[in-house]
Amino acid sequence: MSIFHAYDIRGLYPQEITPEIVEKIGAAFAQYTGAKEVVVGRDMRTSCDELFPALVAGLASRGCRVIDIGLCSTPLFYFAVLNYGKSVPGIMITASHNPAAYNGLKMVGADGMPFSGEKGLKEIEALITNVIPRSEATSGSPDYQGDLVLGGLPRIAGVDPRNDVACL
Repeated sequence: MSIFHAYDIRGLYPQEITPEIVEKIGAAFAQYTGAKEVVVGRDMRTSCDELFPALVAGLASRGCRVIDIGLCSTPLFYFAVLNYGKSVPGIMITASHNPAAYNGLKMVGADGMPFSGEKGLKEIEALITNVIPRSEATSGSPDYQGDLVLGGLPRIAGVDPRNDVACL
């Protein structure tokens, strides 16, 4: 697929990146990692409002609990994965520096290392062709944990001027 790149998944929304494909990617990510919990963050793109529930549905279809850290910058997402206090992987909904017409996903393992073409992305791409649609999956509804306080750390406030995201 043309949306799979060296270090992320990204493309034009909704022509290439759709809620349906993001749901399949979420299910494939859960299957590939075997994770029971996944940290999920998103940037300020308006398309995140449609992609986030689809990603959660895909993860939940494989029994994953979503740790929703909400609107955040990519560096804060990496911080959350590494400082949550558990060994859990994560997915950030973002197209990074690309224009607003794009969106995508950055993935990291429980070790905080980004997925790449050599670690995980090719396997996930192969798995999405065999993903069972949510209507046929046997798991329950999504389980969210919002308002994450990281391992007893005080709440952090910050602004990332590179992408106009403020985090509390």
